[in-house]
Amino acid sequence: MSPHSSTRRTPEYPSRPNPPNSAATTTTLPSRPSSTYPSTSYSTSTNLPPPQPYPILPNNSFDLVKPCPIDGKCALPYCFCSPNGLGIPGDLRTSETPQMVIITYEGAITDRIINIFKSLFNGKFKNPNGCAIKGTFFISHEWNNYDQVQWLFSTGHEIGVNSIT
Repeated sequence: MSPHSSTRRTPEYPSRPNPPNSAATTTTLPSRPSSTYPSTSYSTSTNLPPPQPYPILPNNSFDLVKPCPIDGKCALPYCFCSPNGLGIPGDLRTSETPQMVIITYEGAITDRIINIFKSLFNGKFKNPNGCAIKGTFFISHEWNNYDQVQWLFSTGHEIGVNSIT
């Protein structure tokens, strides 16, 4: 049989059953002449909810931090209020207080998320030595904006890579 023959055989594979309680969808590819390609359909199933869009935030999106409640119902670990931002929570002594906050992000740097980082790392927050705070970003390739990653790196942030698999 020649490789250009119109009676091309393909092996038949049993289809996998869908897991119980899952939404199954079947998509059929656009039809092509049967002499060229066999018809193919794909089945996917998922238990995940539909993806939600990222919120679009203004450049000065530091309004995400909610003010302390006036009624005094602020309690650790969900809330900590300090009039000047320098108070130590939980009646800890200075020598017992952690002196490090780690800021990391894992995923793609997109045009939607970069404004949050620009407002967080705008120089307003500083370490005790007077240097601006920095973050570590573990980026993945999919949907990543490499111009934004270069901006983060050029302003002194650490960049790591994260795999899709």
